[in-house]
Amino acid sequence: MLQIAEENVMADTVKAAEDGNGIIVRIYETWGMRTKVHVNFPLAPDAQVTVCDCMENFSGVENADMTRAQDGWSFYYEAL
Repeated sequence: MLQIAEENVMADTVKAAEDGNGIIVRIYETWGMRTKVHVNFPLAPDAQVTVCDCMENFSGVENADMTRAQDGWSFYYEAL
């Protein structure tokens, strides 16, 4: 369903969005440091990324530098 390139970033949750419009993927960094995150969604060729808070409120970052990958979409986001 998804692949995370960085070994210090984990997916905690994959679920339907509360508003029914999309999928929520909660990721977190495990080593306590800033990290550039590369996530690939090979099964979602039309994916878009919207960064939100834990209450699923839009945080002001859309399409977080999405790029088309060979087997799906990847995005880059620097976690704090």
